[in-house]
Amino acid sequence: MHQNQIGRPLTSITVVHGLAVSVDTTSPDGPRLTAAARAAETYAGDRELKARLGRIRIRDGREITVQPVKDADPADVQGAVWGTPMAVLLQQRHVLPLHIAAASVSAQAVGFVGPVAAGKSSLVAALVDRGHRLVTDDLAAVTYDAKGRPALQPGPPVLAIWGSSARQLGWPTDEAHRLKAGVDKFRYDMAGRLVEGPRRLAAVYVLTEQPVAETVIRPVTGFEKFEVFHSGATYNAEFLDTPDLRTWHFHEVCRLAQQVPTFVVARPAGDLDLRDLANRVEHHLAEPRPVE
Repeated sequence: MHQNQIGRPLTSITVVHGLAVSVDTTSPDGPRLTAAARAAETYAGDRELKARLGRIRIRDGREITVQPVKDADPADVQGAVWGTPMAVLLQQRHVLPLHIAAASVSAQAVGFVGPVAAGKSSLVAALVDRGHRLVTDDLAAVTYDAKGRPALQPGPPVLAIWGSSARQLGWPTDEAHRLKAGVDKFRYDMAGRLVEGPRRLAAVYVLTEQPVAETVIRPVTGFEKFEVFHSGATYNAEFLDTPDLRTWHFHEVCRLAQQVPTFVVARPAGDLDLRDLANRVEHHLAEPRPVE
């Protein structure tokens, strides 16, 4: 379960975020990822990103190409496509990307959102450690089942967490798992613990630190709930830069907010107790509540 992900070749991933993908790493210009189009669908868009490791171009909801700078770390180049570039590609296909980490609990997706270092990935790791499965880390593609219910597609089979969280869970923090030299963050291969298909999105939890004596979980409703998805969970909000994209995004967010039970997890400031928080989430999910 805790094998090193760094050596996994990019070409070994053939389905991600619900897309059938193929990867060519032999081009002298850099890696190229191609996503198959669905029958009778066409997409539009052309965006170039300038990153520390080089130039990344995303075109027509079909292709991501990376032109790395000289001496760029191959692991960084391969990993680059799974974040912002993939979110842009999903937007070009009018598939909503969310900035969320999610686990499958009782065969349904449970998502966690919040600011940087809120503990989203770490809480998912704690749930995986308790026998649940990974859905995605950091980026999720929202699709809908035959009944019009939102679901999350599986992401890449990898989970990255800070060293403090890994040590709490007893996961290895050796150099083979270290995300990058000198950084106290570690990456784990989840190929054996990744769900095999989309999972209905059963609930979303917003992780926050607040001046409370103990952890409290409360429901989110109304405009606050809309804002969770519109601002807090939106991936690449800065790229919603055309009227068509903004209109599409608004309708998608409304659709999610109307259907997905959403809660704030308010916990005391300080170190995150992952096992306690995972236990609270499991118990909260088991409580009966009205169907939304």
